Formats: sequence, C-alpha cells, structure tokens
Amino acid sequence: MVKHIKGFLLSLLLLFSFSGCMIRLIQLLKFTDIDTGLITGAHSLSYIVYALAGLAMICGVIYSFLNKDGKIPELSNSKRHSMLFLILSISFFWDFLHQCLNTVRYLDSTLIVEYNYTFAVIALGICALICSVYFYMISLTAKGTYYDYRKFNLLHFCVILWGFMKLLILMLNISDIVYGSEYFCEFIFCIMVIISSFCYISILDKKQDKPSKLLTFSALGAISMSIIIALPRLLAHVANKQSLIHKSEFSVLTYLMLAITMLILVIDTAKKQKEI
Repeated sequence: MVKHIKGFLLSLLLLFSFSGCMIRLIQLLKFTDIDTGLITGAHSLSYIVYALAGLAMICGVIYSFLNKDGKIPELSNSKRHSMLFLILSISFFWDFLHQCLNTVRYLDSTLIVEYNYTFAVIALGICALICSVYFYMISLTAKGTYYDYRKFNLLHFCVILWGFMKLLILMLNISDIVYGSEYFCEFIFCIMVIISSFCYISILDKKQDKPSKLLTFSALGAISMSIIIALPRLLAHVANKQSLIHKSEFSVLTYLMLAITMLILVIDTAKKQKEI
C-alpha cells in the first residue's frame, strides 16, 4: 500500500512541477521584461506558480514522512552512476564558464561597477569549478577506480559554498516576490540544495548510509523548483524564442542536471527499499 502511495505522490509532485513550468513559460515569454527579468503583467500567474510549487512541496513532505530507513545506492562499480555524475561534473564546468561570461557581460554593460556583485559572481564561478572536480571524483569512485571521494572531507562543502554564493547574488536581485518570481523560486531551489548537501555530509560524517527524511524532502524540493525555473528556459530555446526572454544568470544545464541526479538517486533509494 505504501509503495503505491509513494509512487502516486512522486507522480503528483512531478505533475505539479511541470504544470508550474508551463505557467512560468507563459510568464517568461509574455509578461517578463527582457532587460530586468521582472514581471510586467498578469501578476496572478506568479501566485499560481507559487501555489503549484507549494503543492509539489506538500507531496514531497508526505513522501519523506512515508519514507522508511533505507540504504543510499552504492556508487562503486556502477557505470550508470558514473556516467550520471560525469555529466553533472560537465554541467558544473559549464556553470563556471557561464559565470565567466556573466562577469564579462556585466563589466561591458555598466559604467559604475558594483564590486560586491562582481566578486560574488567570480566566487560563484570558482565554486562551480570546484564542484565540477568534486563530482568528477564521485564519477571515478562510481566507476570503481582507486579514487574515493569520501576521503576528501573539506571538498564535500563545495556544493554548499556554491549554494551560499548563489543566495548572496539573489539577495542583491530580489525586489518583490510577485515581480521577481524567477529570483524567488531560484532562492528556494538554492536553499533546498544547501539543506540536502548538509544532510548528505552528515551521513558521510556518521559513516552511515541511511538517508534522513529531511534529505529526501530537500532533494524533492530541489527537483520541483529546478523544473519550474530551468525547464521553461530550455523549452524557450528549443522553440527558438530565446530572443524574447531575459538572459539568465544561472546555468539551465546545471540546474536540470542537479534535478535529474537527485531524482534518480531518490528513485534508486526507494528501489533499494523494495518499495517501488
């Protein structure tokens, strides 16, 4: 019974997230200022996005409470996980290049340089590069080589630092939760990533392999928010409408790969429990 309920909740979470994605796509193409990224009309759409995101979060909370203690999937000798983390590593390297581009673009377009913002973007790029190395080490561990990412103690905090730097930059941009819906959704996404990273580091520190309910919830929350804020931009590019949207300061590829990675690990953990 629990098996079917959890499967239903996960399906609902994805349904609400993809629904929020489609509303955000309409908002992005029709009611967003191309220069500032702020909402210019149909403000009720922001509330609909938040409502769908909230419903997805509720599904994540219920799912995590129904979750029993189970083992996190083994990474050693897993070609599937090795390829997954390799792609994630590449996506973070792309995020590093993206932040380099953001820095150059900002310096070229402004007469008065805000050094706090500039240093934050540079620091974010450095964190993204370190994360790329970190996930590459995980990929090598999953491949079954002599590398073991668990021995690099301080390196585990790189994703948390990356998330904190993104929060710092977002706090410089957020003006209103209605007019800056993308910034606010991205803010929630970064918080979910930071929480899940803290939970995972705690598991490694205690040398156990049982995911906490908070880890499951934060991972599902990150998945939901990533779909809502990153997938609309990808769909706009696929539809060749990129000229109509505000240039993002985040890497769509990185956000989506983080979501895909977390989703696969959540599903694999559930399979490990023999529940779905």
